[in-house]
Amino acid sequence: MSILQVRTAIENDCTDMKPKFKAFLLHLLLSILIFTGLFTWLLTRWYPEPLFTASGGIQGLKIAALVDLVLGPLLSFVVYSPKKSRRELLLDYSVIALFQLGALAWGIYNIHQNRPVVIAWWDDRFYTVPYNAIDNQNSLIPKDKLEKLLDEKIPLVMVPAPRSSDELAGIMDVFLNQGIPPQQRVDLYQPASSSVETLRKHAEINYDPQAITFFDQAERTTGSEQGYFLVKLDSAFENILIAIDSKGRWIGYLRPEKPE
Repeated sequence: MSILQVRTAIENDCTDMKPKFKAFLLHLLLSILIFTGLFTWLLTRWYPEPLFTASGGIQGLKIAALVDLVLGPLLSFVVYSPKKSRRELLLDYSVIALFQLGALAWGIYNIHQNRPVVIAWWDDRFYTVPYNAIDNQNSLIPKDKLEKLLDEKIPLVMVPAPRSSDELAGIMDVFLNQGIPPQQRVDLYQPASSSVETLRKHAEINYDPQAITFFDQAERTTGSEQGYFLVKLDSAFENILIAIDSKGRWIGYLRPEKPE
């Protein structure tokens, strides 16, 4: 092959690459818009911080990002060719769109099923309770009460300590035979605000007040005046401390320093 032929081939390849990159960038831009909407929804509705990190919202988002921001645009780059007819391109992009939407729907479904819907107290700490852990508890609680609970924005509730050995045996029986741990027993839930002193008995003592992140800066002063305290919250991916005020409201959080 002569130098002229090599040069011509390279120029043709470069010419073919330009529309491919254009298709890639257009698809990437659309994907970024969709991903931004999903990210905003997760942070504001399903996984408000600090639960976005602690309860796995970020892990679910990684799956969505892989599909939405990487695979889709790359497939556009691979299949696009200016030499293809409009019908061929339409068919190719229809297949890509179906694949991308299907994978994204699967990812959103898993994020939805694992989103925290309740923060429940049992024994000496709070636990985040995911949607899929309580959605099937119609045998324990009326459906309308369950739906009302799910309509609230991640409420703080508590499972009271059993008052007798028989009560404890009943709780453990449900756990062993139905696989529902105490902190997920919707039928036992009571508002956390009704037992603030019980929570306070398990307050953490050693922490840096300046390290607390308050949801509202006004609550830093208000909470201090009312005597806020910190208790443990165990979640799927991270355990943190949450600040509770004297009315049983969650007003902030603190991530303990990890040992080096």
